Order: sequence, then C-alpha cells, then structure tokens
Amino acid sequence: MPARCYFPGREALLDALIIDGWDTLAMALQARYEQTRPLPAHERWIAVTRVHRAWALEHPSEYLLLYGHTGLSVTPGGDRSIHKAMSKVVAVLFTMMRDALAAGEIDTQLPAREARRAPR
Repeated sequence: MPARCYFPGREALLDALIIDGWDTLAMALQARYEQTRPLPAHERWIAVTRVHRAWALEHPSEYLLLYGHTGLSVTPGGDRSIHKAMSKVVAVLFTMMRDALAAGEIDTQLPAREARRAPR
C-alpha cells in the first residue's frame, strides 16, 4: 500500500515528510555538536556546518522539501509540529553562536563601530 494511503491527504503527507526531514537534520547537527564540544567554538561551527552540507548532499529530496520547494509554505496557525521540528535545527545554530559569544570569538562591538562609520 502506498505511503499516501496512511495520511488523510497530500498536505498531511508532506507535513510528515518535512517534520521528519527537520528532525533528522537536527539530530545530525546535534550529534556533531556534541562530538566537537572540546573544540574551540569556531572549529565547532565549521564542523557542524560541514555536517549540514553533507546531510544536504546525502538527502537532496529532503533538503528540497526543507529549503527549496517554492510550492510549500509554513503558514502561521498551520501545523505547529513543523515549527517545532524546524526550531531544533535553529536551536543548535543559536547554541553555537552563544558558545562563540561566551568564548569571546565574536566581536560584538564591530556592528556598532561599522554603523557609526556608515554613510548616512
């Protein structure tokens, strides 16, 4: 029996595929993040983003569903589980940025200096 027979409609099937894609990507990123904890924040960032790229290359159809399919949109009030799954990926990236800030590897004063020098 085709997979679509287990879902009430096309949108429900696509939602399930999108949620699964975000979840598997998040698990891959989180696993790499945990493996690289002893490394400096900037090296951890590179390692995790390489896993992101590798996942995209290994899962092109899923990647297209998550990032490139123009026919789909996550709408406000839609399936909250899609937002929840997507936020797992974002949480790993924000955690890495927080680590880099805590380690002093991000110059937080640079945007302010650049803004003062920008032409008006």
